[in-house]
Amino acid sequence: MRKRVLTRVIRYLCLSMLPFGVRAGTFTAAGTALTVTSANLQATFRGADVVGVSNQLTGESYFRNPSPNTQLNLTLTQTPSQALSASSAWTVNAAGSSASLSFTDSNRTVTVTVSVDPATQEVVVDLDGKANQGGVERLSWGATGFDMTAGNFVVPAQGGLAITSASLAANGAYNFFGTGWEAPLSIFQGTKGGVAIYSTDTKSLCKDLTITPDQQGADEAFLVEAPGPFSTAAEAGPIEWRLAGYAGDWQAGARIYRNWHNHAMPPAPLTRGRAWVNGIQTVIEVGDQPYQISQLDSLATVVTPSETLLYLVNWRAQAYDVGYPDYSWSATTPQFIAYAHKLGFYVMLHTDALGVSPSSADFAGVQQYQIKDPLSLQPQGWNWNESASTPNRYALIDPAASAYRTLFVARVTPAVQTLQPDALHLDFSVIENDGNGPIGGMNFNQGLAQLERDLLAAFPSLALGVEEVNDMIAPWASFSQPLYWSGMGLTSNTTPPTPISAYVLPNVNRYWHLGVTNPYEGGFVANLSQYEAQAVLPTFHSDIPDYTQADMARYLNVVSAFQKYSLQPAWDSAWNGAEVRYGGTNGSSASLTDSGTAIQLTLNQPSASTVLYQRAHGVNQVNSSFSVLNWPAWNGSLTLGLDPADQYWLDPPAHTASQTHITALPSGARLGVGAGSLVT
Repeated sequence: MRKRVLTRVIRYLCLSMLPFGVRAGTFTAAGTALTVTSANLQATFRGADVVGVSNQLTGESYFRNPSPNTQLNLTLTQTPSQALSASSAWTVNAAGSSASLSFTDSNRTVTVTVSVDPATQEVVVDLDGKANQGGVERLSWGATGFDMTAGNFVVPAQGGLAITSASLAANGAYNFFGTGWEAPLSIFQGTKGGVAIYSTDTKSLCKDLTITPDQQGADEAFLVEAPGPFSTAAEAGPIEWRLAGYAGDWQAGARIYRNWHNHAMPPAPLTRGRAWVNGIQTVIEVGDQPYQISQLDSLATVVTPSETLLYLVNWRAQAYDVGYPDYSWSATTPQFIAYAHKLGFYVMLHTDALGVSPSSADFAGVQQYQIKDPLSLQPQGWNWNESASTPNRYALIDPAASAYRTLFVARVTPAVQTLQPDALHLDFSVIENDGNGPIGGMNFNQGLAQLERDLLAAFPSLALGVEEVNDMIAPWASFSQPLYWSGMGLTSNTTPPTPISAYVLPNVNRYWHLGVTNPYEGGFVANLSQYEAQAVLPTFHSDIPDYTQADMARYLNVVSAFQKYSLQPAWDSAWNGAEVRYGGTNGSSASLTDSGTAIQLTLNQPSASTVLYQRAHGVNQVNSSFSVLNWPAWNGSLTLGLDPADQYWLDPPAHTASQTHITALPSGARLGVGAGSLVT
């Protein structure tokens, strides 16, 4: 009886202490259980972990039967002899505006405070973990028991993806450490709305995400790393995570983080001659030396130069990845760039943001800043474990060191001044936890952002591109290269790609990663299946023997549509089930759709619609007015004998009636593949 009376008193205090007209949350505490209710969300905690979320805006619940698994932990370099345990019960403060609980053992203490932001009605979770004897690695916190029949995760990781119950059944756990998690946000999307969980960290802490299957549901752990070296680290955090309920599709949830990020870390304005960035609609990776200006004449016949960025990878006198930070140029580079500019192209030069070769005379001056593993303290580098004679072996230097940033700017200055590129690409733009610890008051991630700022200060008219982008370096970047999923264990079949990464960091234009495959090359559609749904710009490499080849011509039609109609993702409009929807000039639009059997990119104009491409997938037969080139089995508009595991281009015209062909096959029969018919 006394417990019920106490609960009512606590809830009364939560309401009565608020300023008039502003209602924060109500807190119902019972031992180590806590329920927090705002206007948008109700969150239930078991200890520190979230075990229930109800969306007050839609009436949906996203958890079911949470297991005893615990997400809260403070991991050490030496496994603790006992588990953390709650030191008492949840305690609501006198103002009724927050609740706190601590967890301890003989060495470790983790404090958790939960409140509600009156302005946003978000549930705010503040955490900090300390160990008296040091050796702290990570502080983890999370949620147990997501109901995978009620929705799926949408995460800005590896370019953007969804994790469904089928994803978890196929691959088990999904771990996104450091660079792979582009923004500290995870969305659980239900039918009518969802919950967004995100961090408001502005100190560039290293954060990780893990999603694991658990009985019929899933658990999610959010981790923050202690600053290296772990052996002496006594604290991980403090850090703030927020739970935000919303109504609508995943864009509505992502918009919450995007708006916060744009306010907290606004993109650098495209001033001083950098406005051209917004007009780029395709990127072309230019091949190896020696450069031929005749190649530019050919390219200018199939693309609009003023909307095209030429990415020069091997422009230096030294071979690719050899001899950094030597940025002297090859003999054919100046004339090539000058002629590209004359035709109206924009040009970006490849650099390595961190690389210094041990054979370089510059190495001795920055060797002390070589990145170290935070646990083992082993120096880090590219091909670092290979023989010292390996040409493309180089050290990774922490850009938090002002000596290195000064060196980098000095080494690229002659190339920028002489060649007059429009942009620099900074390769190896990773997230690192450097075992050296902070340098000059900055961690590695802050140092990389400072390198961007230093470059923009030195070259105000220059745009910057990065390899992998993240929330900490995005404000100063204009281009990025999401990594290929091939080789990562990710496929579009198991983890459907989504454009959430591009949505939450919209100032960064994404294009295909270095080593782009052209449409007629093996592996192209595996990459296209990822990139097309992540709102990545059309990209190809310049070594094209025949622009009229069927696969190349089809792709150039896509490039032409993007350039002619200035197609841009229509982020905040209704997509009506499309994977991606674009808006364009003169009332035009485009949409990428997937019916489950056919992926289609359609250009819509006020007067007509045009199918830019169509692929069949997951079917044994397909009914379409288009046909598979050289396919031997069809009956009218029905193409037969397809392998559901493969994808097939469907192109006009329809089948030719006079062609000898098979008109019937047993159900499920699959035919061998003729040259030029299978999408690979």
